[in-house]
Amino acid sequence: MSEPTIAVVPAFRTRPVLVAMFVDRGWRGHGVGERLVAAVLESARAAGALRVVLEVVEGNAVAERLYRRCGFVRTGRSVPLPHRPDLLEQEMVIAIKVSPEEKSQPSDQPEPPAGCRTGCD
Repeated sequence: MSEPTIAVVPAFRTRPVLVAMFVDRGWRGHGVGERLVAAVLESARAAGALRVVLEVVEGNAVAERLYRRCGFVRTGRSVPLPHRPDLLEQEMVIAIKVSPEEKSQPSDQPEPPAGCRTGCD
């Protein structure tokens, strides 16, 4: 089994969204998913975002457990999967940890939803 490749591409402007994450079967259970999520959260935090959203396909329990372990919570919003409208994607969100220095800076970002845990521990 070769080393996993981790790529984080900051492709957002105002609302960071985690899209299309995949871990090869051979690397599942080795913390790669958590490392990918942590890298996305760090990239978003460095860009000044206060939260990150994602959509997970209803019934993808493995992915949803990963995101919950990392602190994401369901928002209650769902949308049909574009190429399979018979399936729903559940929106999840996480508030990002902000350093005390960053907290003192004014921000035009909306506050994250109440009850969001912060960070991927």
